[in-house]
Amino acid sequence: MGHWFGAAVKSNATPKSSAGISHLPPDHGTRCWIGFPPYIHLTGYGDTAGPWLEATLRVISEETGGARLGGDLIALKMSEAIFAQAIRTYIEQSAADPKGISGFVDPYLSRALSAFHAAPASQWTVATLAAKAGLSRTGFAERFAKMLGMTPMQYVTSWRIQIAREALCNRGVSVADAAEMAGYQSESAFTRMFKKETGLSPAALRRHGAQNAFSMIANAGLAKG
Repeated sequence: MGHWFGAAVKSNATPKSSAGISHLPPDHGTRCWIGFPPYIHLTGYGDTAGPWLEATLRVISEETGGARLGGDLIALKMSEAIFAQAIRTYIEQSAADPKGISGFVDPYLSRALSAFHAAPASQWTVATLAAKAGLSRTGFAERFAKMLGMTPMQYVTSWRIQIAREALCNRGVSVADAAEMAGYQSESAFTRMFKKETGLSPAALRRHGAQNAFSMIANAGLAKG
């Protein structure tokens, strides 16, 4: 299942309400979303955000599908800003503590996560990550699992596969180059892990490119289930 975000926005200019919806595909790979419900509905968000939100929605409406240069890109980036604002509002208003987000604000885990994301292809282990965090190996692993809902190496593997998937789909790199970018010294080991995580081989995903990547992964996930 993917994650859906929806915000009911009441406009001061008209009696009608408009809805903004964003969908993250079922295998989007962004692990910070773990801990969020599949659907987020913020009521009264338009009242909280005020004129800024209404004006932004009007610009997005005017730019989307228009003939002006860069209109769709402008609309996309402005939509991302609304999305980020809404997620922040959800976290502030919710009594829950989403696991993926909390890991990045933890004073210990944030050091390890920052080091990993700065060099994801390095030969990371639980011990090296724990050293970056300033914790014992056991203490780090337990803290990581509690706050992010997975083991450190599950996180490392997932993020590396996400990097490889983006490179294969959007940049058309070879499987060997994608393996190297993801920190795998063996192309065969990379291929096995990639298929385990996504349900598809890297070569198959590369052939179809970005346009069909998410639907292929979703279908593969359904077939496995």
